[in-house]
Amino acid sequence: MGKEEGEESLRRLVAELQRLEEMYNALQGQLGLIDAALSELQIANATLEGVKKEKKETSLFVPVGGGAYMKAALTDNEQVIMNIGAGVSKEKNIDEAIGDMRARITELQATRTKIEQQLSLLEDSINEKRRETEAIYERMRGGTRGV
Repeated sequence: MGKEEGEESLRRLVAELQRLEEMYNALQGQLGLIDAALSELQIANATLEGVKKEKKETSLFVPVGGGAYMKAALTDNEQVIMNIGAGVSKEKNIDEAIGDMRARITELQATRTKIEQQLSLLEDSINEKRRETEAIYERMRGGTRGV
C-alpha cells in the first residue's frame, strides 16, 4: 500500500469511525430517555396498584415536587385521569389504567431491547474500524501488522 493510498484509507476509516461513534452516542441518549420513561411508568403502575387496594378516605401523601408531599384523603380509587397524548386526558377505570401502563412498559422494554441490540452491533463495527485504522497506521509507519 502506497503512502497516499494509506492516508486516503486512513481518512476514510476515521470519518466512518466518527460517524459510527456519533450514532452510538445518539442511541445511548435514546436509551437514557427510555430508561427514564420506564422508571416513571413502573412507579406510576405500582402506585395505581397500591391505590386500588386502599379504602376510600385513606390518608395518603401526594408528591407535589421538589421532594415535598401533602397529606390528602383518597375519595375515589376506581377512576384515573390519564394523559392519552397531545395534551388530551381521559378518565379510565383503574384496571384499564393499570393495563395501559403495563402495555406501555412492555412496549418500551421491547424498544429498549432493540436499541441494545443496535448498540451491540455498532460497538462491534466501531471496534473493527479501530482495528483496521490501527493496522493501516502501523503499516504506514513501517510496522508489519496486517489487517
